[in-house]
Amino acid sequence: MQELKYSDDLAGKANKYVAGCKATKPNTESEADYAGLGMTTLTNPGDDLKKAILDTYNDEGKNYDYGSNNCSGTCDNYKQAVWANTTEVGCAKNECPEINSQAAEPESPPEPATKVLIVCFYRPT
Repeated sequence: MQELKYSDDLAGKANKYVAGCKATKPNTESEADYAGLGMTTLTNPGDDLKKAILDTYNDEGKNYDYGSNNCSGTCDNYKQAVWANTTEVGCAKNECPEINSQAAEPESPPEPATKVLIVCFYRPT
């Protein structure tokens, strides 16, 4: 397992991407800057960005079975973060009036007027 370091470069890419209020994976043919990156999205995580991300990994880690390398529920974000070859992560958040997504984490009703979107990119995938 590699040491996971925070990347200002990936944080910059995440900041640029989250500004568009999209929680779907980038189309790397039209958005080549995002080729070769893993991605995690969270919506309406609260005020503490780091806590929200770590809580997501912790919750998803409970769904992961190391012996079979399978999930009993959602665990893709967890697997990306702990994948042996991942060395860098960078995150950003934005307040959005609407979030374009079929893939973001579900929200708990009622929906706030402004939604918070967090995007983290990882390298390598």
